Amino acid sequence: MDLLIALLLVAAAGLAVPRGRARGLALAGMGLAALLVALLRPDPAPALDRFRPDDATAAADADYSSSRACRACHPEAYATWHRTHHRQMTQAVTPDTVLAPFDGRTLTDGPRRYRVFREGGGFFVDMPRYGTNGETPAERMIRPVVMSTGSHHMQAYWTPSPMVDEPPARVGRQLFNRQCAGCHGRDGRAKGEVPALRDAMLLPYEIEAALGEAPHAGIAFGEGPARGEIVRFVTRIQATGRLMQFPFVWLVRHGRWVNEEHTFLQPPYTPAPVEIWGDAWSDGCDQCHSVRPSYDWQVASQRGEAAVAELGIACEACHGPGRGHIARHRGPAARYARHLGDGDGPPPAATADGLPPDDIVQPADLDHRRSSAVCGQCHAELVVHHPDERFRPGRSLEAHGGVVQYTPEKPPPWLAPVLEDEPKLLADAFWTDGTIRIAGRNYNAQALTGCFTEGEMGCLTCHSMHDAAPSDQLRGPAVDDSPCVGCHPAIGADITGHTHHPADSAGSRCYNCHMPHTTVGLLTLMRSHRVDSPSAVRTAWSGRPDACSLCHLDRTLPDIAKTLTEWYGHPPLPPVADDRGASAAVAWALRGDAVQRATAAWHMGWAPARAASGSDWQVPYLALLLDDPYAAVRAIAYDALRKQPGFADFEYDYVAPPKSRQARAEAAIARWHAAGPPADRPTAFIVDGRLDRAAIELLYERRDDTEVRVNE
Repeated sequence: MDLLIALLLVAAAGLAVPRGRARGLALAGMGLAALLVALLRPDPAPALDRFRPDDATAAADADYSSSRACRACHPEAYATWHRTHHRQMTQAVTPDTVLAPFDGRTLTDGPRRYRVFREGGGFFVDMPRYGTNGETPAERMIRPVVMSTGSHHMQAYWTPSPMVDEPPARVGRQLFNRQCAGCHGRDGRAKGEVPALRDAMLLPYEIEAALGEAPHAGIAFGEGPARGEIVRFVTRIQATGRLMQFPFVWLVRHGRWVNEEHTFLQPPYTPAPVEIWGDAWSDGCDQCHSVRPSYDWQVASQRGEAAVAELGIACEACHGPGRGHIARHRGPAARYARHLGDGDGPPPAATADGLPPDDIVQPADLDHRRSSAVCGQCHAELVVHHPDERFRPGRSLEAHGGVVQYTPEKPPPWLAPVLEDEPKLLADAFWTDGTIRIAGRNYNAQALTGCFTEGEMGCLTCHSMHDAAPSDQLRGPAVDDSPCVGCHPAIGADITGHTHHPADSAGSRCYNCHMPHTTVGLLTLMRSHRVDSPSAVRTAWSGRPDACSLCHLDRTLPDIAKTLTEWYGHPPLPPVADDRGASAAVAWALRGDAVQRATAAWHMGWAPARAASGSDWQVPYLALLLDDPYAAVRAIAYDALRKQPGFADFEYDYVAPPKSRQARAEAAIARWHAAGPPADRPTAFIVDGRLDRAAIELLYERRDDTEVRVNE
């Protein structure tokens, strides 16, 4: 493309020369010059490689080989994996992998501006320097975008730390270790009560301020260059990451840029007074978004050295390192012997023949616990026992780390230190009945399921990497009830007798009743992977919405409880809070906490719930949630609102200022009124075609504003 543009410009310039030999020579000369310029123009891709993690498979002692080595012998498996979002989880940035428009637009976050643009085939961001607002040219920096993470719901972008380009602060390190190591430890690694400075995330102006405060005031740091060198060294060790996340992400479903802070269900986000350090790729993100990640901060060069066997979730993440397998099957004779049966049985582990052990793992051949552990290495809330040890497929997940469960009264010893640093972890991450509510932590939920603990259900019962659509990785039979009725044939033989719903209805789908959407993440609700039965009594004491109330949005919890008692012999519901006759979903939308409000809003847009409950009454409650204090609740409510009749084209910005949001909420209610009076629904406070605003206000005043943070 660059060459084509250059030649067109040459042609245009050449036409300005008078006709004849002069024009011909001019065109030829300028064409040759343009060709040389285009050919000699540096390709940005190789230059950006130095910022990305190194190739761990290139090491002499590497036991990983990457999917490149698998493709020749396993072309079909490679092809089916290659189309998945797992493969696309982290990628080198190219025009084919970037989903967001880098078209020169300016993004804003409070007082700060960010410009995203392309140049010479590369992708760049013009943003404030860390610790500034970017108000002057000296306070701004242009960084290349070198990697992306995500391709399904959202895409995040990684830029190299500006300190990667800067020489190490050797003088500053010497001065620091001479004057500061006594308290803060050599190179900032403190021991004892004084806080370590490594990765403390302080900004340069904060370091300067600290040097003038107690207990530093009496220390002679010097002025001018000496003091500046100490500050420069301490700044370098504040954020040791090699790659940092750009603050904005691209929402694929919504087709827009937003600050990443607006994508989590968390208390209202207030922009920091200055640009702060970004999230570091090697501070945990690499563990589940690449294969065999490693990271080491090099004190001498004052740079982080990162390496991966492969970006994204690739073959060896699930099957284990493949170098030994490849070595043993490199020859055709060995491959044929394996296929013909001489190689049956477990792969050889001995090295008597001089070859490395073939410890490749086929998850489908493992029992349901160990095959699920392959998924659980990333899809679990886990406290790893030894951070330097990597999980190897085929091993027990519990041997690798502690699976976090809701144990607020008596946490296990390995969890207690974590709770000291994150005291609200359990309250935020779990419903009080012990069900995890963070999206993507499906192993924690499955681990409490009788089908898993007493039966043989595992992740691969329903999901497949190679035999399923990329969207949800559900294998063919899992879209119906066959995985369930295979173990419960009597129920399958009389599904209507069990569900009390028509056999072909959403109310007779096993997963709608036993795996309701009660986990939150990525601005949506997802199915809980704790397979259990709906219980109004449990909902009353735990707050976790039951499946019946999430489909029958217009029924009260006592009404649901009465039906469950009649149908299944459930115990009667004890006295509950007076919701003035509101349905359970309406009550959650008005007086619930942020997770309950998000759950109610999402189900008001869910097609099976609208089919069961009608679609002419939800708009006022969704409009109210358009001005919710939690950005994630607002986004979920807007998605649901656009699914209501007559609202597909309704415009709204969930990160707009409050006045704008309130105006759009009023516009939504006005449009709803204009469509004509709705049918009476007393449980939604609609009587005689009118909203009972007083009743709504009474419940709304009881809204649970307890801070909740559910960050996936």
